[in-house]
Amino acid sequence: MKYTIPTFFAFVCLALLATAKIDILYPSKDYWLVANSTATILWNSTDPSDPQRFSIFLINPNVPDLKQYALANNAITLNHNVSIAVPDLTKAGVQQGYSIIFTNIGNITDVYATSETFDVKASGSPPSTYAPPTPPSTSGGNSSSTGKPSGSEIVSARMYLSAFFAVAVVAAMMAI
Repeated sequence: MKYTIPTFFAFVCLALLATAKIDILYPSKDYWLVANSTATILWNSTDPSDPQRFSIFLINPNVPDLKQYALANNAITLNHNVSIAVPDLTKAGVQQGYSIIFTNIGNITDVYATSETFDVKASGSPPSTYAPPTPPSTSGGNSSSTGKPSGSEIVSARMYLSAFFAVAVVAAMMAI
């Protein structure tokens, strides 16, 4: 089989389209959890290629015998939140270095997203309150003040990339 430039571009486009992008908003480095309490995990997902459902695990390499502590299963991506019971893992004396991972339901080694590291405070501590970022102004374009593209720009870019991918596939098929 002869590989050509269009074939190479087709594979590159396929790899770009296959990546999921879910951002875990809470908890994070600025927002902690409290042991023996209920908390709401928050995330953002604007990519239609993101998985519809996933599992949520708590991890910390500094806690002996803690590989992945299951917090939720079959979390629905479009809900953008799920309520969980925070376990009391502070008995091990470790309150820092925790992360949350979102994984494939059938294969927990397939990680869709990883949070920033955060603390789990002792039971009875005051909870942190998530303050969502201020939405960007709608005047003067679609980009936010941080220079990051808005959701509509990302969707437009994906549509163009999909069209380019289709053209590249047809060109690759013609070259074979």
